[in-house]
Amino acid sequence: MPGRFEVVPPPVEERLQAGIAGQVEATFQTYAYLVSGVESRKDLLKNNTNTFLEDTNRVQRVSHASVSLLSPTQLPGFCLFLAVLLRLFHYTFVCRMARAVISEQESRRNEKAE
Repeated sequence: MPGRFEVVPPPVEERLQAGIAGQVEATFQTYAYLVSGVESRKDLLKNNTNTFLEDTNRVQRVSHASVSLLSPTQLPGFCLFLAVLLRLFHYTFVCRMARAVISEQESRRNEKAE
C-alpha cells in the first residue's frame, strides 16, 4: 500500500537537471576534442621546430635580422629604446613625488606634535 504522501519532483527541476547534464557532457566532449587536437599537433610542431633549428643558416639569418631590428636606428629598436627611457623618467618622477609627499606629511605631523 503506497504512503499517504508522495514527493513528486516538479518538471522544472527535471528540465534543469537535464540541461545542466547536457552542458557538462558538451563541455567534456569539447575538452576531449581539444586535448586530442593538441596531442596530434604536438608531434608536428616538434618536428617543425627540430627541422628549423637544425638549419644553422636559417637560425643565423633570423638572429641577425632580430639584432638588426633591435638597433636604435630601426623603428622597432627606437620604439623599444623610447619605451625604456619613458619608463625610467616615469619611475624617477614617481619616486620624487612620493618623497615630496612623505616629507610634507612628516612636516605636518611634526607641526601638530609641537
